Formats: sequence, C-alpha cells, structure tokens
Amino acid sequence: MKFLRLFPAILLLLVFLPQFSQADSISGSVYDSYNLGTVDFCRVEFRNITDGSVIYLAYTNASGYYSIDDFVNETYNLTVRHRDYEVYSQSFAPPGEPAETLDINITSRQTSLNLALESLNANFNSFVAQSYDWMDSVGQEIDFIYHKIQSSLAILSFKY
Repeated sequence: MKFLRLFPAILLLLVFLPQFSQADSISGSVYDSYNLGTVDFCRVEFRNITDGSVIYLAYTNASGYYSIDDFVNETYNLTVRHRDYEVYSQSFAPPGEPAETLDINITSRQTSLNLALESLNANFNSFVAQSYDWMDSVGQEIDFIYHKIQSSLAILSFKY
C-alpha cells in the first residue's frame, strides 16, 4: 500500500529528473592553429552567458591538455587565453554526452603578425610590379616622342 502512495512521486522523479542538467566531465587539448602543436599553460574558461562570470576554470598542462570534472552541460561562453596567442572566444553548448572531448585551435599573435606582414608584402610587390609596368609604358611613349622629334628635326635641318 505504501508503494501505491509513493508511486506518483516516483513517477514524477523518473519523468522530470532527466531534464535537469547532469554533471559530466570535459577535457581536451589546446593546439596552435598554424603548426598544430599543443599549447601549454593556457587558461580555459567557461563563462556564464548572462553575466560573464567564470563558472569553470582550467589550465592546460605542459602537454596542452586540460580537464574539468563535475561539468554541468549548459551553454557557456568559452574563452581561451595565453600571453603569446590571440584570445579565443566562442559560444559553447555541449551535446550532453558524458566525458566530452573538446579540442581547441588558437592563433599565435606572431602568426597573426606574420600573416599581416605577408599580406602587406604581397600588396607592396603587386604595387611595385604595376609601377614598373606603368613606367615601362611611359618610357616607351617618351622614346616614341623622342624619335619623332629627332626625325622632325632631321627633316627640318635637311630642308634648310
């Protein structure tokens, strides 16, 4: 008889309990997006979407690996920081599977600078090539005009 009185409560627990967030673990590695090597001693933050407060914090070890236990599957702003890299930030919603693996690629500040310099160098080289083409065509025009003047002067000097 007690079971029959507890049955509705047990049924409610079985129906609504899976809807609550479950604590899992999340781990992964942080990689350099340019050379794909691991990045050690990064700060990995999972922040509250609403107020930006840090909910979970981990640091990568010497092998670029991090791990967070008792991770509640919700939507977070994921931020990864390292003094030599651009700040990585994105919204993160885990699929809800336990023992989630999340590998992250971050971009080195030096790589960003090198890419910008390469782009600037390519633009400069293109400008120089176009300038040479322009100077070559101007030079050809000047040469053409010079020869026209010389032939006109030769004709004039021949007549007089």
